[in-house]
Amino acid sequence: MESKKLYNLWIAALGIVLLAGFITIIMLFVKGHGELFSTIDKIPWTILVAAYIFFILTSVGLTFITSLYTVFGYKKYQPIVKRAQFISIVSLITGLSIMVLELGKPLHMIYYVISPNPKSPIFWMGIFYSLYLAFLIVRFWKIHNGDWDSKLSRFAGVGAFFVAIAAESTAGSIFGLIEARPTFFGQFMPIYFLLDAFLSGIVTILFISLIYHKVTNTSTPVLESIYDDLSKIFAFVLGVTILFVLWRTISGLYANRPEFAVVEHMIDSWSFRAELFIGLLLPFGLMVTKAIRKNMNAKLIAAIFAWIGLGIGRMEMLMSGQILPVMPKVSIQKNMILYNPTIWEWVICFFSLALLLFLYTMGEKYLKLGASPKLATE
Repeated sequence: MESKKLYNLWIAALGIVLLAGFITIIMLFVKGHGELFSTIDKIPWTILVAAYIFFILTSVGLTFITSLYTVFGYKKYQPIVKRAQFISIVSLITGLSIMVLELGKPLHMIYYVISPNPKSPIFWMGIFYSLYLAFLIVRFWKIHNGDWDSKLSRFAGVGAFFVAIAAESTAGSIFGLIEARPTFFGQFMPIYFLLDAFLSGIVTILFISLIYHKVTNTSTPVLESIYDDLSKIFAFVLGVTILFVLWRTISGLYANRPEFAVVEHMIDSWSFRAELFIGLLLPFGLMVTKAIRKNMNAKLIAAIFAWIGLGIGRMEMLMSGQILPVMPKVSIQKNMILYNPTIWEWVICFFSLALLLFLYTMGEKYLKLGASPKLATE
């Protein structure tokens, strides 16, 4: 009875956020992008782009998790594959949806179809993500029907893995190829996006699965062993990510170009410190300590802090390349551009998170996301 009451409260809370989001979407189509959002010519990418990156990275990272079984053959991870596969799909759909809303005039996407530009990374990103979604849906449909290892099922799983790498590295190149914004520019960005995706996938599957098993009291020794393994990988990927963030910061501090003045500004910001100390170093400290890492509550706490840190980090990364005007304006206007999201932008962000959690909740209720080949016939 108590669990049913909590479930109803959970659905009601998500419903309120979703309703607020739908109202905002209607207002967006009626009043327009410029009136509701803080978009200006000098800062074209807003918090919605950061949210888009967050959800897309999460989707790709979850595909990396499922590939431990699908591509590399580690059967131990079968019990979490279906859940990770489903969350990957809803996370991708959520990310693409929020990007459509950020465009301002979504119907103009028709021009993307009728006038393609193969020289643009955005064109290829669209192609790759479309293929990626198709592979994900086919793979999930097959395993939902108990078909885990047929040629089509495995082809879809392997295809999703390789297309995910192509799509995410292409997304990283959109930033890495912008020479006018040096804090974005560089060949490391596609690699950084893939690393961040893997971290996002581990964090998300730990965060959602551990909460689910805690609420439903359905944890088993097999699942706990899987989460122990993932927490070790979690610690390693956190360590590598910390190195990336630190060396990116140090490189910016040593650079002589005036655009890199933004690095000192970002170091003094609460977002950078929250990302580094709360989202990276704190979870790393918890997961690198064996005695603490073995504790399920410690895993959950580390995943929660890392999840928050990843969200803040996406915003910090996005703003680092925009708050200082590009050349030649930088020599004229030395002041940083302040960007404050409007309430409507925040509503859309929370709407997207509520959408993902609602779809996941429905998946748990109706699609048996904890099923594995051993349980598929039960």
